[in-house]
Amino acid sequence: MITSTDGLSARELHRALTSLLTGSPYVTAPGSEAAWIVGHLSGRSWAQLLAGTGTPLPPDVSAQAEAIALRRRAGEPLQYLLGDAYFYGHRFLADRRVLIPRPETELLVSVCAERLRDRRAPVFADIATGSGCIAISVVLELPHARGVATDLSASALEVALKNARLHGVEDRVEFRQGHLLEPLKGLLFDALLINPPYIPSGDIASLGPELAAEPVMALDGGPDGLDFYRAIARHWRDALFPGGFMACEVGAGQMPEVLRLMGPGRYRVVPDLSGVARALVAERGAVR
Repeated sequence: MITSTDGLSARELHRALTSLLTGSPYVTAPGSEAAWIVGHLSGRSWAQLLAGTGTPLPPDVSAQAEAIALRRRAGEPLQYLLGDAYFYGHRFLADRRVLIPRPETELLVSVCAERLRDRRAPVFADIATGSGCIAISVVLELPHARGVATDLSASALEVALKNARLHGVEDRVEFRQGHLLEPLKGLLFDALLINPPYIPSGDIASLGPELAAEPVMALDGGPDGLDFYRAIARHWRDALFPGGFMACEVGAGQMPEVLRLMGPGRYRVVPDLSGVARALVAERGAVR
């Protein structure tokens, strides 16, 4: 516990929070998370705080920081506690209405940017958009691109629209409510980007407190975790221009079965930084 919340400098508060977070089974980098908390509450970057003169932070900052650290130590996701998350180098608003953006999902943005960078006025769709981090990151990376982002959850789309406004791209990403490809009927795209729910239903109840805090709709992939891939396999080609592609995130260990469900075709498997087969890139064929 922090014995005094009065007159602590950024360094002192950081040390106290690091000590508070150390030993929690849910915190793998207590120093980094402590820095994130101090920077977020003070409205300054950690580098700015370190370069300061050691001026004490307001007492309310120290008190809020301790309260957040205690909840984080118990397993609540820090992104929800602070109300934001970082993805592809950008800050996004995040709360319990949306899945927390994850580093491995950045693969979808990288694949899309690489493939569409030299295409004139490309259009793409982001399915199960959640916070909107994928679609927004793509249009920030490709100023000439436009996207349509869908989600079944109206509350998730509220967060996504706020994020689009935060980054000034609300005129380049259109949000539509509906299940998977249903809101896209009659439209064609150069790329489909999909991060579907893929945790088996039976595993949901045994998730730790961090994953349990996230919306079940964004996690539950049906009895074997593959329901959404079955639905996607039947229709993804219908939403693409000739020469288009789909990039889809896949759960750890699920790639062989997902490839079987997709059937014959031209596919590329992209590993994440841990070496897990994480993204499946599927070609529509016949160049546009």
